[in-house]
Amino acid sequence: APRKRSRTRKQVACEICGKIFRDVYHLNRHKLSHSGEKPYSCPVCGLRFKRKDRMSYHVRSHDGSVGKPYICQSCGKGFSRPDHLNGHIKQVHTSERPHKCQTCNASFATRDRLRSHLACHEDKVPCQVCGKYLRAAYMADHLKKHSEGPSNFCTICNRGNEE
Repeated sequence: APRKRSRTRKQVACEICGKIFRDVYHLNRHKLSHSGEKPYSCPVCGLRFKRKDRMSYHVRSHDGSVGKPYICQSCGKGFSRPDHLNGHIKQVHTSERPHKCQTCNASFATRDRLRSHLACHEDKVPCQVCGKYLRAAYMADHLKKHSEGPSNFCTICNRGNEE
């Protein structure tokens, strides 16, 4: 008797964070989370999205076709999905911020907020005088602030330059 071939999908891992996915499609969709690129734009309000399906879902919120049955008990705001309600509660109504930036020690309630914040450190270098991180293009002007005027006071980082 002929044997049936079982189609098993090969699991694949994200080379950036190690997260495992059941197939290449889901891996590629996930990879967008590591980039700042948001190629899809809401035609109504202009809000941008990394994924087309998220943008399409959002567009429906403008005409009222998306129900918001998940209600925040603290402020009454409604959400279309339970994970959106949970994210709102974490971000708005709790003071706990366990996700810390290793570069500047800022802390965030959610991993997603930390991930968004990390983009602000891309291509930045520390000032040799005060340690503040700036894009290389702004560093020359920043360094001038350390030696300008009698106060030797940096208006960007609010630190004095002791000589």
